[in-house]
Amino acid sequence: MAKDGKDKEPKRRKRSAQRWAGSDREVEPPHLKAAEDAIEDGVRMIHHALVLALKNRLIVSALRDGEPYSAEHAIDLAQQELDRVVAEQQDSARVARKALRRAKLAHGRAMSEHDYGQLDVEALELRALVNDSVAERFAAQREDEGFLSSLIEESRGRAWDELGGVVRSRLARAASIADDPGYAEARAERMREVAFDLGDLAVRPRS
Repeated sequence: MAKDGKDKEPKRRKRSAQRWAGSDREVEPPHLKAAEDAIEDGVRMIHHALVLALKNRLIVSALRDGEPYSAEHAIDLAQQELDRVVAEQQDSARVARKALRRAKLAHGRAMSEHDYGQLDVEALELRALVNDSVAERFAAQREDEGFLSSLIEESRGRAWDELGGVVRSRLARAASIADDPGYAEARAERMREVAFDLGDLAVRPRS
């Protein structure tokens, strides 16, 4: 987590003229404000998803794979997750541009929810612009040591919190069971039942 206590998200680039997807036409107000807001919302959502995904990767790497933690391994996992979200956003932008081309050639209203018409052109332009911009923002952070360090630190913190909660819950449950005066007697009875079941299986004819 960043020193000021705030999540470190990809840096905002200096404002330059935004252009609609597949066009040299600039995005003008009031569409420019909507586009910028949508881009920042997309960056925040993807950043949150990245933290959760990396947290899960770190937990799996430690518990299932037995991989000792190292900064190099964590950076590799973080970059893999960055590559994944960038590819997803680029793919979404391609789908939006393909739909946009169909919408510009369409006449009249869309005939179904999977169809696009002239009324959908602006929304598709915005979707493609947002996906492209979000992908570009995160692609630029792939080699940014400060961003990677912040992302890993936040993800590790969440991983420790999650693992610590599980451990505390299990310890509390174990303590409550051990303190139960009937635990030893109940356990002995359960073991006798298991032994009886196993003996029954041993003498039962096989079909």
